[in-house]
Amino acid sequence: MLLNEHSGHAQSLPAGQLGWATSQLTLGSTETTWLIVGQQSQPVWIRPVQFPGSCVDPLSTLRQAFTNADELVYMPALSAVLTDWTRQQSAAVPVSPRPPSVRYPLPPSSDFYTSVWQALIQVPAGQTISYGQLAKRAGSPGAAQAVGNAMAANPLPLLIPCHRVILSSGHLGNYMWGSELKQLLLDWENGLRP
Repeated sequence: MLLNEHSGHAQSLPAGQLGWATSQLTLGSTETTWLIVGQQSQPVWIRPVQFPGSCVDPLSTLRQAFTNADELVYMPALSAVLTDWTRQQSAAVPVSPRPPSVRYPLPPSSDFYTSVWQALIQVPAGQTISYGQLAKRAGSPGAAQAVGNAMAANPLPLLIPCHRVILSSGHLGNYMWGSELKQLLLDWENGLRP
């Protein structure tokens, strides 16, 4: 149903059931644009399309990712997804070390990926976790490399905050769209802390 991150091949989605929108997120002084695909206000796929070092046409990205992209309709309600996420982060960090409640269900996936994503959602904004620590929290100690695969397959970055996963050395590690965007996200979240 979603773009296969490893093969890069687009897959088909049910025609007429999904739509798309873009949404802006300001990270410090840097504005980023994200492309969201979903149904009404329910996202199923998110990707950054304009950020430092990148300026990609959202429609071009859609056509690369979905075989029936031209049948997807513009759905403005989806643009509220990032606004809602930003509000949750901003409200949760100063008052509590607990993460905000997540109102979007996890996408269908393997039991392992689902357990990793569920554990990751519990990492609050402004904090990071190593691949090994996340594997342990997900109930699979020693599966740090497999956690990396789960991050690469994440269809909902930000909502499933893979930018918060770093190397045990403290270095940033990989991020699908490069270390500059990962650092921007982490810096922005740290700026929310009192």
